[in-house]
Amino acid sequence: DSSWPFGSMNMWFTTTFPNSQTWRDRIQEAHANWPQSTGRPPVYFGMAGTNWSFQNCQPDNVNGVHYWPLNDPTRAANTYSCTSFGYWSTQIVINSQRDWNVSNNAPGANQVDLESVATHEFGHAYGWHGPHWDQAPGSPSCGDVLTRETMCSATFVGQLRTRTPEVHDVHTMDAAF
Repeated sequence: DSSWPFGSMNMWFTTTFPNSQTWRDRIQEAHANWPQSTGRPPVYFGMAGTNWSFQNCQPDNVNGVHYWPLNDPTRAANTYSCTSFGYWSTQIVINSQRDWNVSNNAPGANQVDLESVATHEFGHAYGWHGPHWDQAPGSPSCGDVLTRETMCSATFVGQLRTRTPEVHDVHTMDAAF
């Protein structure tokens, strides 16, 4: 795929991201949750020595994971992608205004599950640029938390969402690649 000119993707944890192995593990697991067949490139994670703007395209396959407040404090995360340099530059922003569950257990009553949200955001990073399932005509159900597709838009506080892409998510990504 021409979106990944180097055959892989470098993903940098910027200096705003919590310096915790548990946080980094949840992000790396979210990437690994997408099967290789979906066009997921090999990703090499590293720690960036600086922070850069997540709202601008970055050259040289520079992709970042940021921990920063979003303009809408109710949003869990956002992915910014662009092709200004002829390939995707992706910045995943985890909203620092939310209370995050970074454990392998279900989130507490006021927490949002980091791994399930990051799995959803990696779906965008790998090329899901159409509507979320609950915003598309004839889409799968997004109401039931336990069976919802990964690419539904809603985030539920205090509930464990799907941490791995569901069958419909994978088939849609496979068709795109």
